[in-house]
Formats: sequence, structure tokens, C-alpha cells
Amino acid sequence: MRILRHPGELSALPSELRRLLERRLRQLRSDDWGEFILVEPGDGLSELDRLFGGWLVSESGVFDPPYEWLAHHPGARCYELVLIFSDDGRAGVLIVPDEITVDPTIRAFCRARAEPPD
Repeated sequence: MRILRHPGELSALPSELRRLLERRLRQLRSDDWGEFILVEPGDGLSELDRLFGGWLVSESGVFDPPYEWLAHHPGARCYELVLIFSDDGRAGVLIVPDEITVDPTIRAFCRARAEPPD
């Protein structure tokens, strides 16, 4: 997985995904809001759960994060999953590529719950 916090870190991404993340960074206009976590091939559910402090997976082992918003972006071929970490607004955005190489449990969760993009 890749953690992205600044526009300069986006240059190697596919163009549609880069444009989506650049737009989000402009909308947020702040360095203290959180970060984008780009899920990559081979990233497992347990790794993501550890990164988020153990609250993405339920006690029964089901991927069920308490998300605020989840959208599918067909042009960027990804899902955007917004997670709020605290009451002060600190957040993280999980970017899940809609590709077969990504953990099928995470993709299935996103596919089943995603709203159309705004």
C-alpha cells in the first residue's frame, strides 16, 4: 500500500486516478486532515486493519469498516472509501483499485455498497 499526503506523490499514478486525487487535495486544502491510502496488489486485509488500528475488521473477522462515504469512480477504475478517525475531523481515504489483483474481500465490500460519484 502507498500512503499519499501531498500532490507531488501523485505523479506516478494513472492519469484519471491522479486527477481524482488532485481534485480531492484541492477540495481539502489542508495538510492536517489525514491521508490517502492506495491499496496495491498483494495488500491483505490484515495489513490494512493493522494500519487503521484494528477497526476495519469486526470481531468475527469480517471486513466492515465504519465508513462515512463510499463511491465508485469508473473513469479512475477505483473506489473511494472515506473513514473518519476522530471527532476533530481527522480522516483517511482508502483508494481501492477496481482490479482483479486487489484483495477480493475488499473489492466485494466496495462493489456492494458504493454510491455513484458526485
